[in-house]
Amino acid sequence: MGPTRVHDQEKHPALGQSPRQAWESGLDLGGPREHRRIRYDDVFRVLTLPGSPRETALVYRNHGIQFHYLLYWNDVFASPGIIGTKVKLRFDPFDISHIYVYVHNHWVECITSSYYGQLHGHSEREIMLASAELREQNRESHVRTPIDAKRLADFLAKIEAYEAVLLQRQRDIENQIVVYHIEQKSAEVANTPQPVLQEMLNSHRANDATLSRFAPIDLTTLQVYEEFR
Repeated sequence: MGPTRVHDQEKHPALGQSPRQAWESGLDLGGPREHRRIRYDDVFRVLTLPGSPRETALVYRNHGIQFHYLLYWNDVFASPGIIGTKVKLRFDPFDISHIYVYVHNHWVECITSSYYGQLHGHSEREIMLASAELREQNRESHVRTPIDAKRLADFLAKIEAYEAVLLQRQRDIENQIVVYHIEQKSAEVANTPQPVLQEMLNSHRANDATLSRFAPIDLTTLQVYEEFR
């Protein structure tokens, strides 16, 4: 029996009855009040998403809406009277490839059509950090190359590829070392390690030595000084 089932059936000192009895009494007195129930639907989900700092966004001709250097489009923008207006905006902080705007009294989804596949699944925070890095590159090179969806997508792809290669390399080394230790225990392997395996083992030990520099600090060994006021 779960804690919720136990709690709502036990007598509550402030209510003088169990929470379930209080709930049922409220229903008997006021009814279910279905008209005040908030449904968990797409509209509710969109309304709980964060909005832009300016709350609204301008719809540009042939481009749609610009947000975090990215352009978003929906065919509803081609309707008469939409271009040049400001619309309410909501975005998914964990997937910047799409946003939601309020047009014609309902929320519609807009996507980065040109680079949706590359940007799908990337968070707003990633885009902000990538944008800051690209701005720093422009400053150091003294070349003001515009930051757009293509540059952001290419930058994120390079980071993903670099991290994937490093992760795979680390896994390969770990697997090869495991195989080496297994072979060491076998009678068929000589006492002296093979040169290639020895080289990998030395590399692994070097990596362990590097990582040991970042070992957790034992706070109990730190010297205690007087409190500064």
